[in-house]
Amino acid sequence: SVWVTRGKISLNGFISYQLEGLGSDHMLMPNPLLPNAVVAPLWTECETCINYVGEVYWYGDPNTGDLIVQWDSVLARESDFLTFETIIRANGDILFQYQNTPSYLDYTVGLESADGTQALVVYQEGGCPPIRDNFAILFHNSNSPPGVEELTVYRGSSLSNNTILRWESVAP
Repeated sequence: SVWVTRGKISLNGFISYQLEGLGSDHMLMPNPLLPNAVVAPLWTECETCINYVGEVYWYGDPNTGDLIVQWDSVLARESDFLTFETIIRANGDILFQYQNTPSYLDYTVGLESADGTQALVVYQEGGCPPIRDNFAILFHNSNSPPGVEELTVYRGSSLSNNTILRWESVAP
């Protein structure tokens, strides 16, 4: 595993492990334009930096090694107050948790590689949004064979309501 010790948290709902290119407009992924190396729980155009509405907090847990980032009551589209968080666990799991989600469809949810050529996209604008209030998505580092990953989408309080998606890298 490669552990990253520096990164930037954007007010617009994403984290990047590159220190450049944190503009306000969300982009479709994958995209080689900056920013790359993106963890995007809810990449959208938030108005926090303009209107100073809402807060973004982060905490590095010294006991577990987890990084927790929370966007709290962040204003988007002049009327939506979004509250969501990302937990990047020391074991490689990434958890997106949503308390208040947008009423609009213009956002991106997913992960992007450092060079911007590969992405695991849960949602990009258009179609049926996969997130809603009181919802979570877990990207699970399952120690599977190389190229195999797993995504668990938590849809309710019981395990029977959850969805687990597995995918494998395919060579061109």
